[in-house]
Amino acid sequence: MSEEGTQKKEKDFWDKLDVAGKLFSAVVIGLVTVILGVVYHYEEEASRKSRETIAIADRAAENTRADNQHMIDTDRASEEVKYNLKTQRLSVVTQLIPLIKAGGSDKKAAFVLMSNYADPEVASQLSDIYPEDMEITIAVDRTIARPDITAPAVHQGDGKRYDGWIYLGTYDDRQKKWVTKYLDFAEATLPTALEGNSYAVPRSTGAVNLRTDLPNFFGHFGDVLKALQPGVNVKIINVKKYNSAGFWWAQVEART
Repeated sequence: MSEEGTQKKEKDFWDKLDVAGKLFSAVVIGLVTVILGVVYHYEEEASRKSRETIAIADRAAENTRADNQHMIDTDRASEEVKYNLKTQRLSVVTQLIPLIKAGGSDKKAAFVLMSNYADPEVASQLSDIYPEDMEITIAVDRTIARPDITAPAVHQGDGKRYDGWIYLGTYDDRQKKWVTKYLDFAEATLPTALEGNSYAVPRSTGAVNLRTDLPNFFGHFGDVLKALQPGVNVKIINVKKYNSAGFWWAQVEART
């Protein structure tokens, strides 16, 4: 082969290699461009989602702060209402004490007024001073049993279980019978004989307050959890007598 032919072949080879190199470069550049585009799109999408997530988190945090503030405001308002109510009841008791000390009909009238308007805790403690006076005992009894109209109502058929303490009523040891009772059992039933048995809340006396506990040594009543409506069945677990006036409480389990 002549030298001229050899040079021509070499030139053709380098020309082809140059073309192939340009094609390869174009392909690589195209791929890199596509990859960079994909990466940019992914990062942009990730950034967008991150911003959305942050925005959602900020809104959630703001809502939480608003909810917490609402709860704080509600609790503060609730405590203020309770305080005002306690103050009003204490004022009533303060005005009634002179009548209680006066004795006779004024004393009885004072306890009746207290049963309607005053604090059941104070009334029940004062009644311990006059355990022999059944009229006073019954007046205070009605104070203790007065349903809390602000408590959530529980009806038979709710399909739930509730545990706590309820006020049973007044049992007279001398007459061996219940003078007042707030569950549907016979008036001659001994208090301790109620344990382990189930009874309904009667319509004749109305709803019964389910409390966290029975009154303590200082006369403080447990908080009202629910208001058990007439027809609700409760099982009596345990009974306790509170003070010498004959007020009885029961630890109960209510299955609705």
